[in-house]
Amino acid sequence: MFLINPYILQASGGSYILDTYGSAKVAYSLHQLSSTATLSCRVRRSSDNAEQDIGFVSGDLDTTSLLSFVGANDGYVVKMYDQSGNSNDALQTVAVNQRQIVSSGALVTYGVNGKASTLKTTGSSKLLLTTPFAESSQQFQVAVFDHIGTTESLGLSAPTAPYPLLITTSELVYYNDGTVKSFGTTTTGEKIAVSYRNSSNNLGVYFNNVQFGSELAGGTPSATNYTQIWDRVGSSTEYASTTILWQSDLSANINDINTEINNYYGIY
Repeated sequence: MFLINPYILQASGGSYILDTYGSAKVAYSLHQLSSTATLSCRVRRSSDNAEQDIGFVSGDLDTTSLLSFVGANDGYVVKMYDQSGNSNDALQTVAVNQRQIVSSGALVTYGVNGKASTLKTTGSSKLLLTTPFAESSQQFQVAVFDHIGTTESLGLSAPTAPYPLLITTSELVYYNDGTVKSFGTTTTGEKIAVSYRNSSNNLGVYFNNVQFGSELAGGTPSATNYTQIWDRVGSSTEYASTTILWQSDLSANINDINTEINNYYGIY
C-alpha cells in the first residue's frame, strides 16, 4: 500500500473521509472528500466574467486548471459543489459578494502547508444553499478556517439563529432554540473546529482536537432552516476551505475525524 495523502490510498486500503463516515447531509471543500466527488467549485475570472468548473487532481484542488483559466486576473467562487452526494450546492451569483480564490494570478492560501482557501475581506460572503434544511436533533459539523477577524459564522448558518458555530471577538457561541450557548473566550488563528449535538442533547465544541469549554445542555432544535455557508457576519477578514455536516451523532469519532482532516491540513 502506497500512501498518497490522508484521503487517497492505492487499491488495498484506505478511503476518503466521506467514504469512511458516510451519510453526510452536505459537504463542501477545496479538496476531495469522497471517492465519487468530481467537482469542488465553479470559479469566475475578473477579466471577462467567464466561469469554469474546477475539480481535483490526486485529491487536491486542480490548481493547474484553475490558474490557467484565471490567468493574471482575480478568481471568485460562484458555486461550491456538494460532495455528500445530495446535490445541495451552495451558490453566490452576486459578484461583489463572491469569495476570492485567486488574487492577481496567485492562489489564495492559508495554513502552514499553504492549502487553498477562499477569502472574503469586504461585503457579504455567504453562499446560499440550493435546498435549505432544518437543524437536526443530532448533528456533527466540521469546519476548517483561519479566524483572524471580529465575528465569523463558520460552516452552516441561517439568516438569524441557529448558528451552529459563531466566533465573536471574545468568545465562541453556539445558537440553538433561540438562545446563545457560550463556551468561553477563544483566540484567533487556524482551527479545525467541531461542533455537535449528541444523542443526549448536549452541545459540544472542539478546536484542533481539544475540547473547548464543557458540554452544555441543548434545547429543542430551532425550526429556522440552514440557508447558507461561510457567512462573513461582521467586518472580519475570513478564510474558509471545508465544511461538512452530518445529521447524526459522531461525537465518539471526534479524535479520528480531527486526525484525518489534520493529516491533510497540518494545522496542529
